[in-house]
Amino acid sequence: MTPRPLRHDALLEAFNVALGRAAVSLSRLMHETIALTAPQLELLTADGAVARIKALADERVAAVVQRFEGDLEAHALLLFPQSRALEVVRLAVGGLIGEEDLSELEEEAISEVGNILLNACMAVLANQLHMQLRTAPPNYVLDVPEHVLASHGGAAATAVLMIHMIMTVESRDLATYIAFLLDARANAALAAAVDRYLADVGLAGEGGRG
Repeated sequence: MTPRPLRHDALLEAFNVALGRAAVSLSRLMHETIALTAPQLELLTADGAVARIKALADERVAAVVQRFEGDLEAHALLLFPQSRALEVVRLAVGGLIGEEDLSELEEEAISEVGNILLNACMAVLANQLHMQLRTAPPNYVLDVPEHVLASHGGAAATAVLMIHMIMTVESRDLATYIAFLLDARANAALAAAVDRYLADVGLAGEGGRG
């Protein structure tokens, strides 16, 4: 999908709404006020996405991966440094669990956080762009960035839609990426859906082609 300005703005608006809703759900889960910064959106190659993620964490990353199907078929990933994984678990379970037990809850707790964020994004996309989407259960992965992307559609991806945000809780910041791995078919489907949305709101022809 060509990152024409109006397409970019339409997607950014949708993700901003989605992350606002996700922040409310995460606040309930963690019993703390969660703030998510306004997202930054980029359309990158697979190699460019790996470079972005390595800038966030030049190490293994913790990733929650969900496959979605329907009018748009692709993988969505929530990514953050592995070194911060237990911190996310601690925030999710509060003070109810001893330090020695946190690692046992890592997969379940982080998958729940990812499920909230990724499903919020997909729900708003489906609603705003009038798409039928189904999501599979989330998978939790720990690996280096290039392996995470390659094993979940990155090898076939012609574009990676990257959302960068900061999650703040208890005065601590956690830099996070959400990535959508798009092959040529998914790329074209998303571009067409955004252009239909722009036409519906009276901006027909402004999205551009490509």
